[in-house]
Amino acid sequence: MINLCFAPVAIAVDGQSFKASDEEMDRVWNDPNCERTAGSKDLIDWDMVRQELHGTPYPASIPFIGDLVQRLDVSAILHEEVLMCPFGVISILFFFVKFLIEGPEPKLGTARVYYSLLDSFYSGMHPNLLDRGDWLVKDSRISALRRALLGRQRPASETPGRRPLIYVYDKEVPEVRELSQGASFCGKGQWGMEVHIHEWLVASSHLTRDPAKADFFFVPAYSICMFRVAFSRLLSWMRCTHALFKAYPITKEIRVVITSSHSVLGCLPMCFSRGGKKYPSQFS
Repeated sequence: MINLCFAPVAIAVDGQSFKASDEEMDRVWNDPNCERTAGSKDLIDWDMVRQELHGTPYPASIPFIGDLVQRLDVSAILHEEVLMCPFGVISILFFFVKFLIEGPEPKLGTARVYYSLLDSFYSGMHPNLLDRGDWLVKDSRISALRRALLGRQRPASETPGRRPLIYVYDKEVPEVRELSQGASFCGKGQWGMEVHIHEWLVASSHLTRDPAKADFFFVPAYSICMFRVAFSRLLSWMRCTHALFKAYPITKEIRVVITSSHSVLGCLPMCFSRGGKKYPSQFS
């Protein structure tokens, strides 16, 4: 049985706040799949764990994952294992949180605790590092899990008469995924408000899923973080933003809010056209 009373201690390789040791950087860069742990007797054999995750797809792998979570329940073991194989620990926590959200008896409070633990490890590393590994878990999946958990926090139905109503662009426009990469990494640093405003809206009672009811349209864009840490180039960001503007689903007056730096917004037009008419855009 999995101990859901676990009070996690966040001890991690944090590349944003603290410089990793040469040994830690060597493991992250040169052994992301933790093959060096193969055959380990004292610590977890993460090479075997990765192969098991590939061989037994989620959710059939949950009993195996649950056993590992129980083992990581001991903070001293967690500390040692996350230094030896951070991406393995992150992947196990990812699937465990996913099960807590999607399982037959969702446990959202526990999911928040374990996701917070996952985020404490993952937010200190550039997401491209995880994407280089072979753990079935990529930055896009962690971002989707993050937003799924946030979405479960908001009321099941809209409150009648509540204003303003805000439509947040997501999966219906593919460019949004490129504009909002690296939520964990970008949400921790000095540009974190670009992420947190987006996430506050996703969990807010002011969110609407009906664009025809919306007073504002919110375009998530973590632009300055993406540029500073080489997620994307300015021209690519502009291409995505203009493509997104063309996809607006309604014809009434449109008020658009984009969180971004002034230096980036200066490269964008302050209005855009639809149906031969120009609409004002509001940027912040």
